[in-house]
Amino acid sequence: LTGNNYDNAINNAIAENVRDKVLILNENAMQMSFADNSFDVIITNQVIHNIYNKPGRLKACQEISRVLKPGGTALISDFRHMNEYQANFNSAGLETRMLGANYLTTYPPLKILVVKKHAS
Repeated sequence: LTGNNYDNAINNAIAENVRDKVLILNENAMQMSFADNSFDVIITNQVIHNIYNKPGRLKACQEISRVLKPGGTALISDFRHMNEYQANFNSAGLETRMLGANYLTTYPPLKILVVKKHAS
């Protein structure tokens, strides 16, 4: 996870021959510029725990809930605060399911929270 920056991401897209399909934006997870119901799928990998206060993590979960389309799925992969995130999404009326950490495939061992927004 070190060395993440725009240039490295673009170089990866070029190496995979998908540069023409990639748009990279840098957004604040607690205040995204996207319209409500914008995304079918949202994936975060070791992101939300980097917000060091509980109200900020709640706001990030609320923003994910807001921009996720009805019928959409969010995958939250992290090693801290996962029960907190699950409670946040449940409070927002979304369906959640926690997958246990797999010690053989990731380091650190990451849990995955599957979040589904009910179709309208």
